[in-house]
Amino acid sequence: MTTPGAPLPSIRVLLERAVHDLKNPLAVVRATLEWLDAEIGPAASTRPTGVNPASPEDVMEAVRDASDATSRLGTIIDHLHTLARIVEPGGVHLETLDVAELVVAAKAIVAGRSSTRGRSFTVVLRSAVTRVDKQLVTDALTAVLEAAARHTPPDSELQVRIDEDEGAFEVVVSAHEDAGVEPQASGTLPGSGLGLLFARAVLEAHDGALGVASGSRAVRVVARLPKA
Repeated sequence: MTTPGAPLPSIRVLLERAVHDLKNPLAVVRATLEWLDAEIGPAASTRPTGVNPASPEDVMEAVRDASDATSRLGTIIDHLHTLARIVEPGGVHLETLDVAELVVAAKAIVAGRSSTRGRSFTVVLRSAVTRVDKQLVTDALTAVLEAAARHTPPDSELQVRIDEDEGAFEVVVSAHEDAGVEPQASGTLPGSGLGLLFARAVLEAHDGALGVASGSRAVRVVARLPKA
C-alpha cells in the first residue's frame, strides 16, 4: 500500500458536498434556538392568550435535536480533517485487525444517531483479518452504514455481512434488494453528501474500493478491503 493514500476528488466536489451536509444541521440548530427563545426566552411573556406553553418534554426533545445536529457538524468537520490527512505521507497508520470488530463498532455508533432512527441492522460476521488504520476504517464503515440507512424508509431492516472475494474482504450493507438496484456511476447515493465520498477516499487509501447500487427503496453498498 502506498502511504500517501488515494487522490481526493476535486476541491469543488468536496466543497459542494461539505456545504450540502453543513446546511441541514445548521438549520436545525438555528430553528431550535429560535423556538426555544420564543418558548422560554423574553418573547414568551408576549405569548397570545390561549396558546399553551411548551411542555418540559417538548423542550428536552428540541434540545436533543439540537445536540444531534451539533454532533453531525462535528462529524463533518472530522471528515474534512481526515480527508486532508490521508493524502499526506504517513497519514495512514496500519495495524493488523479483524474487520468484524470494526463493523460492530460502526454499528454501535450509527445505532445512536437520529438519522438512522427506526431502522434496524441484522449483522452476520466472519473473521476478516486485514491491515488498516483502525480509526479511519471505523469512521468509513460508520459513514457507509449511515448513508445506506438514510437511503431506506424508516422501518427498514438492513443486512450487514462480510464476504470473501479474491484476496479481499467485502463489507456488504443492503436493504430491499428485491425492489431492484442499479449501479451508481458516481459511487454515491442521492443526498448522501460528504459521507460516502469520505468512505471511498479512506478505502482507496487502503487499496480498497467502494461500490454503490440503489433503487427507489433498495440499496447495496460494498466496502472492499484487501486481506492482510
